[in-house]
Amino acid sequence: MTRREAGKIIISGLAGLVSSCGCPSYSGGYNDGSGTSGGSSDDGTGVPGLDTPSQILSNPYIENLVSEVEGQGYNLTLNTGINPPIISGEYSLSGFQLYPTPIQLAPGTFIWRNQTSDNKIETQYSQSLIGQSGTSILGEIIRGQGNKFTVYSILNIRQGGCDEEGILIIDGIQDSQGNVSALYLSSPKEESFCFSPAAGSLDLTLTGAAKLIKESNGYDLMNFFSKK
Repeated sequence: MTRREAGKIIISGLAGLVSSCGCPSYSGGYNDGSGTSGGSSDDGTGVPGLDTPSQILSNPYIENLVSEVEGQGYNLTLNTGINPPIISGEYSLSGFQLYPTPIQLAPGTFIWRNQTSDNKIETQYSQSLIGQSGTSILGEIIRGQGNKFTVYSILNIRQGGCDEEGILIIDGIQDSQGNVSALYLSSPKEESFCFSPAAGSLDLTLTGAAKLIKESNGYDLMNFFSKK
């Protein structure tokens, strides 16, 4: 569990630190449910074995997190539609970890950028109070319909001396002001000495200027929201 005591407040990162949380251990390849593992496609993350939503959701850590969150009465949409809202922008981050231990999330900044018409996107976040950050250098996709969306990310997660690849799923709803309310699932790709699975609720408040969505034909469409 990622946490730090600031006065009497215990706070967490989006990625949990290894602790005695009783999380399942796993190592090996990943399967998309069709009997084949590995492989990637042009419209996926590009990460073999974690390319499509179905492959990512079949990761045993993610499967366990889905069960834990839904077992607490929360509803995950886990979108697969191809008409998501435009969410590129800068946000302030707040929220609450639900699993493995209910604690407050450390505040931070959260950025989505380079959203494309073929539903690729990039993520960057920083929770400086605990020294944790996540950067999109591997692959991400967004799925959704209307104002509901899911971002499936493979990120580099850093904290202290740890620097590992992890899965981050943001399952959210965008309101009329461009703010996002979401559930998150965070997990190492495989058994890790640093990070452990975690899940919780997330509030992202739009703070940055309107962003552009990049079209394959060279044109740009602007996000309607602006908080200059």
